[in-house]
Amino acid sequence: RMPRKRWKPFTIPGIIEGEKMRVIERTGGEVGPQGMGGFGKNWSGGRHLWWRPLKAGEKLVLAFKAPKAGRFEVIGYFTKSWDYGIFRISVNGKPASRELDLFSGKANLCVPTGPVSLGVFGLSKGRNLLTIEVAGKAPKSPGYYFGLDGIVLKAE
Repeated sequence: RMPRKRWKPFTIPGIIEGEKMRVIERTGGEVGPQGMGGFGKNWSGGRHLWWRPLKAGEKLVLAFKAPKAGRFEVIGYFTKSWDYGIFRISVNGKPASRELDLFSGKANLCVPTGPVSLGVFGLSKGRNLLTIEVAGKAPKSPGYYFGLDGIVLKAE
């Protein structure tokens, strides 16, 4: 018998892993890391940050560090699933270029989004804030859940 190779998760270059971000504020629902190995091998580090808010209007604020002050394109890597919601995201209080619908449309389907540009933001050296607010959900989604694989900062 061939020895089974242990699966090693890949890492997206330059990613700030969602599951390692500090939770600054949470108005509802549980939040924490979730192993994603059971859904495939397409999540950086094999995990994401899983937030389980209960209703529209709830907020989650996460801290992340920028290497220097300046203008950065913030690229998000999220999870779509059958029980996920629609979200408004802002960076340091400035809204992202669009709402994010993370409903996958199919029962039990859980997939990564790939890179999603949230726009260009002025960041401070050190701590910055990523705010996620539940805007609602697709009519067929039973929940408002949210998954963040991580973000990548691209200097302008």
